[in-house]
Order: sequence, then structure tokens, then C-alpha cells
Amino acid sequence: MSPFKEKILRWVPWTICLAYAGLFFDVLVSNITLAILLICCLLVLNLKTIRESLKSNRAIQLIILFYLLHIVGVLYSQNFDNALFVLEKKAVLLIVPLFVFPAIQLLSTKEKSNLIFNIGALTLISALVLLVRGLLKEFILSDNLAFDKDHYTSIHYVFYSIYFSAGSLLFLQSVSERIKAPVKKIVVISALALYSLGMLVIISSKTGIGAYALGLTYFLYKNLPSRRMFYISSAGVLLCVVLFIMAYPRTLDRFLDMRHNLSILKEDKLTEYETFTGLNLRLFFWKTAITEVWNDKLVFGAGTGDGQDYLNQAYTSHHLDQYGYLNFDPHNQWFATFIQLGFPGLILLLMIFIYAIKISNRNLNPYFIYFAWITLCFSLSESILESNKGIVFFALMMTVLLAFNKEDSTSFDNS
Repeated sequence: MSPFKEKILRWVPWTICLAYAGLFFDVLVSNITLAILLICCLLVLNLKTIRESLKSNRAIQLIILFYLLHIVGVLYSQNFDNALFVLEKKAVLLIVPLFVFPAIQLLSTKEKSNLIFNIGALTLISALVLLVRGLLKEFILSDNLAFDKDHYTSIHYVFYSIYFSAGSLLFLQSVSERIKAPVKKIVVISALALYSLGMLVIISSKTGIGAYALGLTYFLYKNLPSRRMFYISSAGVLLCVVLFIMAYPRTLDRFLDMRHNLSILKEDKLTEYETFTGLNLRLFFWKTAITEVWNDKLVFGAGTGDGQDYLNQAYTSHHLDQYGYLNFDPHNQWFATFIQLGFPGLILLLMIFIYAIKISNRNLNPYFIYFAWITLCFSLSESILESNKGIVFFALMMTVLLAFNKEDSTSFDNS
């Protein structure tokens, strides 16, 4: 590798952190920081490096194939303009694995480890910034909505919850590997876990709280020396979750709302005024989607550009349009993928997770396991790959964390 490329390569981890930090801002900022990362990666790569790198990781190949399947879906889409929009929006699933993954593989093990530590640190710092901003808005500006879930975070609270849940677990694992003294490790890990749980309760993401708590329990299972310590610690995690939620009325109310009006699921078409909560609305979305897909035998999906039009017709036939619920995604990535691409898309998305988890487990790569767990949990309650914030996060973190695996690969010479 030339001296110029070696200098540029040193900037790759920092531009990855920049792209990750960009996710906490609006789409324009995120796109600019991602473009800087891509330019930096392109400056250190050549075609041979890219080709050999892609051969080394089947999970990366599957992600690229998943995007290419969207191109096939354009061929039977009636809404061609929207199909092109979807392809443009999801192009990150092609570009990031294609150019960022080979660049990360050129980094040393220490540089990759530091990269994860820095990503985790950025995550926790972002939550502290939000907390300080919220306190200033509430006590100085007398803003009663400062800690409301829809006003507290700089981006949609669901996507912030995904970033924070995953980033916190990555930081926890990274710190655990760096600290050798047992007592110090217990103190630091306990403090970080309590901090993260507290922040997630303030954010009021039910999925985030549950996914992080279970991920933390898995972390304890893998890292504590005895089963007794694991059981005691797990009970402590559960107790802290309950106490934190009870102490924060906004989040407590969201959990209590989950039990309201579930009888709506017995109805096929809405005939009377109904009160929706986050849970029963999602469940009715899913029921509506499953019913229509089953009736229409949608084996290959509606097409890349026709997924939302198909859902709008389904919502209208079940009278959801009377409540203003048009142009809403199904709030479940697996349903969203199936409606667009049918069984081929659903199977391919499942293969990405199964193969990546399998190879990460074989390579003793806990970082990817934590990321996959959080992503899978949120994919059940959100269509995470139908929004820029979810697509970029998925593509970027998949690429970064899969680079920790040694799968039929050696280090590549970029000379």
C-alpha cells in the first residue's frame, strides 16, 4: 500500500465514527457524513481488494443480493416512480457493504476494537447531551414537553432507541474486555448498565427497554464466572427495570396502555370509533396485512414500488382510512419485506441474519450478536429498513461488525 493510502486508511475509523454520529442528526447531515466515509474508503481501495474482500464474507454477499432483489421487484411494479425512489433510498445496502467493508478489513484488530469502543462512547455521550438539553428546556425555558418521547430526541425516538440500545451493549462488551481487575469491572459495568437502563426509560421506548434488558442478561450470562452470580444479577436487572419504569410516569403509562382495547383484534373491519394504542394499532396493521396477503396469495410480493399502495388498499378495505391511517408502513420489517418482495425477499432477509449470527458465533464475535439481537427485536415492531435512519444504521453496523469475523479470509494487500 502506498504511503498516501496508508495515511488515508488511518482516517477510515474516524470517518466511520463521523457517519455513525451523523445518524443522530437529520437526513441531510447523515448523508453528508456518509458521503465523507465513502470517499475516504474509495481512496484506499482498488478493484482487486474489493473483489477479494467480497469473496470472504457470504453475509455481505447476501446483503448485496437483498438489494439486487429490489431491482428485480421493479420489473413487476406498477408504480415505477416509487420503485425508483425505493431503490435510491435503499442504495446504501449496496454501496456500504461494497466499499466500506473492504476498507475496514484493512484495519488492524486493535483499530477495529477501538472503533467499537468509540462508537459505544459516542452513543452514551449522545444520551447525556439529550438529558442536559431536556433539563435546560424544562427548568429554564419551562417547556413541559421537554421530556416527551416525541420531543426529547433530535430524531424519531424509535430510531434513537435502536442506536442507543445497540451502542450501549457494544460499549459494555468493549469496556468489559478492557478492564482486567474484577472489582473495578463489576463497578464500571454496573454503573454503565444502570445509566443505559435509565436513559432508555426516559426515552420511553418499550421495545428498547425490553431488548436492552434481555441483551444485558445475555451479557451477564456470558461474562459472569458463576451461575449464582448470574441469577442474582439477572434479578437485579429485572428489579431495576421495574423500579425505573414505576418512577417515571410517562413510560409507566405507555406500558399500562398496552392492555387497553385489545378486543379490536376480533373485528375484521372497523365499524365504530376505536381508541388506538401503540400495541393494538400495530397488531391491527399486522392482521390487516396478513389477511390481504393470504387472500391475494401474494407469493412474489406486490413489487418494489407497490408495497405502500397495496397496504393503503388493505387499510381502506378495513376502514383504517377513516382514522387517517394511510401511507403508514406495517410497523414490522418482515411484513414490509414480504409485501414488497414476497417469499424470496423474506427468505433472503432471514438468511442474512441466520448466516451472519452463525458465523459470528463461530468466530466468538459477541459484538455482532448484540447488534443482531437489538435489530431483530425492533424489526418486529418497526419497519426499520423502510426509512433512511434504519437503512443506514443497518448497513453501516452490519458492515463494521461483520468485519470482525475471519471467514475464509486473510488480510488483503492493497498495493
